[in-house]
Amino acid sequence: MPRRETVLNAFVGSPSDVFAEREILEDVVSELNKIWGRNLGLRVDLLQANKDCYPGFSEYPQEVINTQIADDYDIFFAIFWGRIGTQTPKSQSGTIEEFERAYKRFKRDEKSVKILIYFKNDGISPADVDLEQLAQLNEFKSRIGRLGGFYKDFKVLSDFETILRSDLSVLVQDWSEKISSSDAVSGDIVNEPQQDNYDFEDIYEVENGLFDYIDEYNDLMEESNAAVENMTRYTMNLGSSLSSK
Repeated sequence: MPRRETVLNAFVGSPSDVFAEREILEDVVSELNKIWGRNLGLRVDLLQANKDCYPGFSEYPQEVINTQIADDYDIFFAIFWGRIGTQTPKSQSGTIEEFERAYKRFKRDEKSVKILIYFKNDGISPADVDLEQLAQLNEFKSRIGRLGGFYKDFKVLSDFETILRSDLSVLVQDWSEKISSSDAVSGDIVNEPQQDNYDFEDIYEVENGLFDYIDEYNDLMEESNAAVENMTRYTMNLGSSLSSK
């Protein structure tokens, strides 16, 4: 049976030193989309400059990305570690410029975009340390606080994965409730003509719907069990790594 699906676009901004974290974000969103699509009729599509923008020319390189992505997203992710990025004519870096564009939208209308910012708080190899970049990064963290923003820190990829699952689940549930409320107000619910008598086909349709719910429940339980197994495996691997260290 055809069903309506709501798509939320999420734009991901980050310097080049958090490639692994971007992959974790992709994996988590891809896995959760299977559950959201089946149970909420909702999906999150990630937009990334290196995958969703084509080469071009403008006033400066970041402006090419700004033009192509525009404001066509509902969620903005920013991920940082030891770098803030390359300076642009308008901001400290391309990622900061992307944040500033999202924040301007938020100030105009707080319901227009959700802004999620994460910082990796882990050691950096001395060969990769850039003191100027770190200083700018710390200044940006202070700036977020002055703007009234809240961000989250993490140390290792497994921590980041856990945080993402929790944050995205709450965020998507919030969106789902808003969409359901909007549909009810707009009158999208259609009343079917009432029937005085029920025949065998009516009863079969009801029972068939029940079986569908049972199948969905079984599928969800299988996914939940798989997730528990994965978390157990990750915990055991982490324990082994810590013991060896």
